[in-house]
Formats: sequence, structure tokens, C-alpha cells
Amino acid sequence: MDPGSRPETPWWAVIDVGLHLMRGLRRGPLRFALSLASVGTALALVLLFEGFRAGLYEQLRQFPEQLPVDLIVTQRGVENMAGARSTLPQVARAQVEAVHGVVSAHPMTGIPLIYTADNGDTSPIMVVAYDGVGGPNKLVAGRRPSAERELVIDRSLAAKFDLSVGDVVDVLGSEFELVGVADGAAAMFTPFVFARYDDLVLAYVEGAFEDAGFDPPILGYLLVELQPTADVAVMQARIRKEVAGIDVWTPAQVAAADLRMGRRMMDPVMGVLVGVAYAMAVLIIGLTTYASVLDRRREYAIMKAMGARTVRLAAQLVLESILLCTLGLGLAAVAAAVAAIAVESVAPEFIVLPLEPEVMARSGAGALLVALFGIIAPIWRIGRVDPALAFRS
Repeated sequence: MDPGSRPETPWWAVIDVGLHLMRGLRRGPLRFALSLASVGTALALVLLFEGFRAGLYEQLRQFPEQLPVDLIVTQRGVENMAGARSTLPQVARAQVEAVHGVVSAHPMTGIPLIYTADNGDTSPIMVVAYDGVGGPNKLVAGRRPSAERELVIDRSLAAKFDLSVGDVVDVLGSEFELVGVADGAAAMFTPFVFARYDDLVLAYVEGAFEDAGFDPPILGYLLVELQPTADVAVMQARIRKEVAGIDVWTPAQVAAADLRMGRRMMDPVMGVLVGVAYAMAVLIIGLTTYASVLDRRREYAIMKAMGARTVRLAAQLVLESILLCTLGLGLAAVAAAVAAIAVESVAPEFIVLPLEPEVMARSGAGALLVALFGIIAPIWRIGRVDPALAFRS
């Protein structure tokens, strides 16, 4: 059956695309491989940037979300844990625990510091001082602090400075024994260091912050446990009403606030990077497909002379571009996964999640748009192919 007499059905178009790709692969395997590698590289950058953003947002929300409490009390007007300073008066703990329906209110505070290793290397850290509740959620080595001057650190800090359980580190102006290593205890490129709340109070008494240049809060948050039968929403409103100068949130609300803060900070930057990567992919698809059309002008002229319409040829080109982007996305997923492992091994404070379902779905939709936008010029060129070219020598 000749091209002009084939029925206008999608499966014929798919067969034609396959045949075109096979012929193109035979004629120029190097060109096809370079085209596929170029598209895959551009889409791999998209996946890496999207994965970096997804990893950052996962870090931001995972700590407040995993807190095993019903409510979190903060300073009035503060809804974040990441990137925010909350200071509560010491009397607030007793006042919250006096509210009917409250079982206990555990003190916690976060202190941003710069950790300096023995070799002089530095890293920002967040010292999380807690009492009973609010410690590391997932340990990969050791145990939680249970005695005076003991610490648990995030695995990224342990990897960066080659620290392990049993080592002695200098934090808060004192030497602490490292008794555990946690996973998923970091936010905004800052690893967490967990210490007992009593050690923070002792550091204040010993004047550890006199030369620090700032006065961190001795009480930043209260982690509230309620009676099992208590209604969380009712208790949230009751505590806010009965205790002055505070706000009350659920862990999910704090996690959502941290996520919103991260999006405000990072989305403009990451949007530009992702947009540049997509623009590269569109340009590569456009150049690759346009060169292919020029190479196959006589073939298109023959098909037009035999009755094939431009719409049909354009549809074949659309399918060909989509297939190339699909293959490129598969290649990109493998490359991005390998690159993510490499990034985390070099900079363990970063989490890159290029294969997250949301990332893959968004990138897949982006790859489809890349395929469509990249063939605008090639389709225009097909429309200008003269059927008479088929009869020229």
C-alpha cells in the first residue's frame, strides 16, 4: 500500500514513525545517538533541578510533621520552625499545662550556630534542644541522648566531618560525646544537632553564649500532648485563648508553613533553572527535527506527490518527536538518578529526589510540551516542501 492510499488511522502513523526512525538510525546512527543523548542531557538537568527542589521541600516539612505531639506552641505571630525565631516566656509552659485537656508541654528550642571542626572546616548547624519529645525520629547508628553532654547529629554532618559514634565534638562551648547519628534531620542546607534541654540550660548558666554575639531563646517552642479524648481543634482554640502572647499550631500546619516559606525563597530561582533546561530541550528537539526534515525533503516530496497531506506528515513528525522525548526522558531518569547519588556523596546535606512520582509526572508533562514546541519550525518547513521536488534529478 503506497503512502498516499493508506487509511488516515493513528496506527499507520505510528508504523511510519517507527520506519522513519529505523531508516534514520541506519543512515546516521551517530546523529541519532547524539540527538538522543542531547535531549536526555537537557531532560536530566530538568529532573536534577526538580529533584533538588523536591528534596529541599521534603527536608523542610519532615521534621515538624514527624513530631509525635498534638500541638505546637510558638510565639505570637510565628508559624514556622525553619527560618524563624520563636521566643516564649518560661511561665508559658506552666500556663499551657494548666489548660484543661493538656497532658504535658515539652520544651524545645532551636539555636543556629557554626560548627568548627578540628581541621578548621565549618558548617552551619541547628542545635535542637529538647526534653523527652522532639528528638531525632530515625537513627541510623547509636542511640538518643540520655545523659549529660551527649549529642545526636544528622548523617550529613557525620559524613562531612567523618564523625562517628563515640567521637567528642565541641558544641555550645563544651565537649559533647556523639552517641547517635540520625537520618532526615536537616532543613535549608543545615544539619540538626540534638541535645538534651538540660544541657542547653547548663550552657546558659555557664555563660556559653556571652561571646556568641546573640542571645538565643532558652524556650522557643512547647510540644503539647493532649488527653486521648480531647478534640485537637477545640484545644487549639482554647490554649490560644487562655494563654497570652502565644500561637498554637498542629504539626501539619507548621510543616505547611515551612513549605510555603521554602517555596517563596526557592521557587523563583529553581523556576529559572528549570526553565533554562526546558528551553535547551526545546532548542535541541527543534534543531534535531529540522535537520531531519531537511535530510528527508525528497522523501516528503514523494509522499506529497502520492497524495499524502501536510497534516498527516506533521502528525507523523509530532509522534516522532514525542517518541524521541520519551526515550530521552528514560535516559534522563537513569542519568539523573546516578547524578543524585553523586551529589549526595559529595554534599550529603543536599537531598536530590529526581525519581519522585510528582517530579517524574511534572517532567513527563514538560517533555511532552518540549516535543510539541520543538517541532513548530520543522512542521512549517514540511508545509513548504514542493511535491515537484520528487521528479527532479
